[in-house]
Amino acid sequence: MNLTHAGLSFVLGAALELCSLTLLAYVPYTVETKEGA
Repeated sequence: MNLTHAGLSFVLGAALELCSLTLLAYVPYTVETKEGA
Protein backbone atom coordinates (compact mmCIF):
# COMPACT_ATOMS: atom_id res chain seq x y z
CA MET A 1 0.00 0.00 0.00
CA ASN A 2 2.81 2.37 0.89
CA LEU A 3 4.60 1.62 -2.37
CA THR A 4 1.42 2.27 -4.34
CA HIS A 5 0.97 5.62 -2.62
CA ALA A 6 4.56 6.59 -3.43
CA GLY A 7 4.12 5.59 -7.07
CA LEU A 8 0.85 7.48 -7.35
CA SER A 9 2.39 10.55 -5.76
CA PHE A 10 5.31 10.40 -8.20
CA VAL A 11 3.05 10.02 -11.23
CA LEU A 12 0.80 12.83 -10.03
CA GLY A 13 3.78 15.12 -9.45
CA ALA A 14 5.25 14.31 -12.86
CA ALA A 15 1.91 14.92 -14.58
CA LEU A 16 1.49 18.23 -12.77
CA GLU A 17 5.00 19.33 -13.74
CA LEU A 18 4.41 18.33 -17.36
CA CYS A 19 1.09 20.18 -17.36
CA SER A 20 2.61 23.39 -16.00
CA LEU A 21 5.51 23.15 -18.46
CA THR A 22 3.08 22.70 -21.35
CA LEU A 23 1.04 25.69 -20.16
CA LEU A 24 4.17 27.84 -19.84
CA ALA A 25 5.12 26.97 -23.41
CA TYR A 26 1.57 27.12 -24.84
CA VAL A 27 0.31 30.41 -23.37
CA PRO A 28 3.06 32.70 -24.77
CA TYR A 29 2.74 30.94 -28.14
CA THR A 30 -1.03 31.57 -28.20
CA VAL A 31 -0.58 35.21 -27.23
CA GLU A 32 2.04 35.66 -29.95
CA THR A 33 -0.26 34.09 -32.53
CA LYS A 34 -3.16 36.34 -31.55
CA GLU A 35 -0.94 39.43 -31.60
CA GLY A 36 0.48 38.52 -34.99
CA ALA A 37 -2.93 37.84 -36.53
